[in-house]
Amino acid sequence: MTVEDVEFILDDSQVEPVEPTTEGTETPDETPVEKDDIAEAFFDSLVQRGILAADEDFDGTFEYVEKKIDELPVTIYNNLIEQTPEVGRNLIQYVLDAGGNLTVDKLREFYEANLAEQAEPDIDNADEAREYLEKHLKGQGLKPRAIEAQLEDIETEGSIVDEAKKIYNENKQKLTTKLLQEQKEENERIAKLQEDFNAAAYKEVEQYSAKRQQAINSTVNNVGNILSNVYNNPKSYVQFVDLLSYYDVKTGEFNLEGFEKRSNTTTNNTLRDKLKTANIGKTTKSVTPDSLNEEKLELVL
Repeated sequence: MTVEDVEFILDDSQVEPVEPTTEGTETPDETPVEKDDIAEAFFDSLVQRGILAADEDFDGTFEYVEKKIDELPVTIYNNLIEQTPEVGRNLIQYVLDAGGNLTVDKLREFYEANLAEQAEPDIDNADEAREYLEKHLKGQGLKPRAIEAQLEDIETEGSIVDEAKKIYNENKQKLTTKLLQEQKEENERIAKLQEDFNAAAYKEVEQYSAKRQQAINSTVNNVGNILSNVYNNPKSYVQFVDLLSYYDVKTGEFNLEGFEKRSNTTTNNTLRDKLKTANIGKTTKSVTPDSLNEEKLELVL
């Protein structure tokens, strides 16, 4: 028995009434929301254009407008599904849910299942009902003798038409519902993978200096354009492939230490060679930063 199981019964005469008090309690001041004229005008323009619906809860702030804009994809999705005729509603929902993960095979499977479920079988008489039940039992893997035995039992115990209609209603939209649920679960799985990847990437970025973090963040937003330029330039393409050669498949990381060593060695050798070239026949001239600049030495970093 726990404390929750015990019911305490007290005599009212033994209990002194406790007067409510407000001492020691503070009511937090509610700061009124300051309305923004520009936010109100912007919200009204979105309503007039049919982008947002009129909302009596609008508090006149940009935060509220941003919240409603963020909800737009879900709102549009729901409206589109609701406005689609029932005969094609499941198909449209499946296509939208699949998004970029939709394949021809998936679309064909769902389309055929949806059509089969929309076409109601003619089971208004005993012969048609028997044929429908026979196909149903066969689909469950029963052998002909077992199917015949079950059909005879159904006919003996009651109406075979009623049984056929009962089975049909139980299985109606069963496959499409299953496919829709599977697609939903796949979307959630992909979203979770993306979320985990982003979290791990952010954690890696945090290990860099603030300057490098800024450079990485700006590069991430422009990866597509950078790679396109790299592929279209022979020199940068070779440099990029050279960098890729330091990728270790076993560790899943770049061996940047080896790359840096090779890069430093190449730089030192190039600098040494250029210094030698710049001073051939010029033994009386001291090597200064200005003289190096005059020779226009190109350092390969």
